[in-house]
Order: sequence, then structure tokens, then C-alpha cells
Amino acid sequence: CSSDLFPSHDNINSYLSIASNPLFNFGTGDFTIEFWFYAESTGTGYVIDWRPASTNGAYITLYFDATNFYYYVSSSARITAPVSYAGTWTHVALVRSGGVSKMYINGLQKGSNYSDTNSFDSSVDRPLIGVAGTDSGSSTVPFYIQDLRISKWLARYTSNTSVVSSAFPVM
Repeated sequence: CSSDLFPSHDNINSYLSIASNPLFNFGTGDFTIEFWFYAESTGTGYVIDWRPASTNGAYITLYFDATNFYYYVSSSARITAPVSYAGTWTHVALVRSGGVSKMYINGLQKGSNYSDTNSFDSSVDRPLIGVAGTDSGSSTVPFYIQDLRISKWLARYTSNTSVVSSAFPVM
């Protein structure tokens, strides 16, 4: 899944909702979720939220607040990645390789490793992408997402690296 720009500022409660699809069934395998992110100011927002409405569990959620990006799964923040993002494009990558998840911000691992043996499947109508706040409509900051790429069975980054600063090629 790759995209250009999902603005959440035109209608602060707008977001992209993708129907349940077996392509999002990661099981216990490797995966990479990466994107460029921009917000004019700090606040809180959910970039990707796989949780069914009002349900926590083994569902991938990537969200941010004023100082951190979070990988939230099974009712807890599993990786907390400090980041200063206001007014600048920031590359974020969540990578699971061999049962260990890591978060990379602008090519550098931030936060701790998470021993991730969760089996993820998309049996619910999700993910929500670009939710400014939560899907119930609360919001604290508008933001943009550019070049979202979800790679099933592929850990694209396994150590610190330089990030690609050009758009992903169209396939």
C-alpha cells in the first residue's frame, strides 16, 4: 500500500479507512510500516490504528504526542521513540524482524527493542490512516502523511541507515 498525501487538516476528523484485507494479515512474520510525517505544531494524533473501535489487543497502532512516537499493541505502548517533529518532515519506520520490533526515526533506532511474538491479522475493518486524534473525532493537531509503505514479510531496516529522501517509485 503506497500513497501520496493524506491531509487530516481539511476536515480535522477525516481519515482513510481501509476494509479488512488478507494482505494485512502479518501473522508472526516480518513487516515494515514506514512513512514521512509532517505536523506544523506538536500535539497528539494516530497515524495508523488497526484496533477495532473501543478494543485493545494484538492490533498495531502508531501514534504520537508532543515528544514521542509510540508503537502501541496489546493495551500498552511497547516502543516509545523520542522525536522532535514540529515543522519538519520526519521519516518513521516500524520494523519487525525475527520476532523483534524496532522503531527508526530518520534512519536511527529510537526507543528499545520489543520482543514481538504477536500474531496480527486484519479480521476487522481497519486500518485507519491519518486520524488526527482518535476515530471518535477528538483532535489536537493536524498532520500530513507522505509515501506510506506497508511491506508484508519484509524487514526493510534492521540497523541504523540513511533514509531515502525521494518519493518511492511507482510500480
